Amino acid sequence: MSGLRPELAGANTVAFVSQGTVSPDPAHRATPPFLVSRQIYAALKAGDTAHFVIYGLSDELEFVGLTQREVEVDGQIVEVSAIEAAGTEITAWILDDAQWPILLGAEFEGNNYVSLISIEGA
Repeated sequence: MSGLRPELAGANTVAFVSQGTVSPDPAHRATPPFLVSRQIYAALKAGDTAHFVIYGLSDELEFVGLTQREVEVDGQIVEVSAIEAAGTEITAWILDDAQWPILLGAEFEGNNYVSLISIEGA
């Protein structure tokens, strides 16, 4: 993890922006809205429980299995391998990539969800 700031490598909170406000406070240790920490990714891949916080909701996620998710990449729909992890309140799908564990989607508090729709290259 050379070059990666320790607070990003080990953060358990995914930041989000809603109505112009960043939560949690930017001083809090959190990854950008689309990224899960490599520490959480590694724990789930190893079959361990991982503490996860999103939209202020905290849960202990466990590895459910590998699944396929569709994402639009540069205008083309592609299937990617994803880790499915679930706790009592949160289910998350994380790109199965140790270098870039992107949050592909999450469902929480009943009918609330976030989902990565597309990625456009520069």
